Amino acid sequence: MEKINIGQNIFVYPNPVTLLGTHVEHRANFMPLGWVSRINADPPLMGVGVGKVHHTVQGIQKRKALR
Repeated sequence: MEKINIGQNIFVYPNPVTLLGTHVEHRANFMPLGWVSRINADPPLMGVGVGKVHHTVQGIQKRKALR
């Protein structure tokens, strides 16, 4: 999966249900998120809230990145 350039205006309102994707044990893994927030405009960064008990967190911690 390639990164997508969303430009400088990264306001997300109202908060849509968003999919967070990563790889866990060499397989694609996605989870729906109900909370997404703008963190910074330049460079554009988005923040998400994910509990440590979710299976997707393993992939995020292992790769040390969201892709």
